[in-house]
Amino acid sequence: MALTTALETLLIQPGESLGKKVKLVDRVPRFPELPQFPHHVGAADITRLYGLRSGCVHAGRTEVEKSDERLASMAVAQCLGGLLDDATLRACRTLSDVLVKLIG
Repeated sequence: MALTTALETLLIQPGESLGKKVKLVDRVPRFPELPQFPHHVGAADITRLYGLRSGCVHAGRTEVEKSDERLASMAVAQCLGGLLDDATLRACRTLSDVLVKLIG
């Protein structure tokens, strides 16, 4: 579930360590839908992925389903795609700027 941890690194600012799951559940779905993916990653998806990540990190779980690996890949791609393809987000220079554009 390294990809879920990558989402934390990508979307959680220093000093925001409390409530990471809630922040990811709020932030990831706000990125634009990517037409090349059949599914827009939403809040329920991030809740599921974060639960799996916690199982790996805290409970020693070592295996996840291929479908969950694909979902984690889509979540990261959705965020990166938004950052690279959306002109408004691409113009941002910091994560703070991105969050202002996404959340308001």
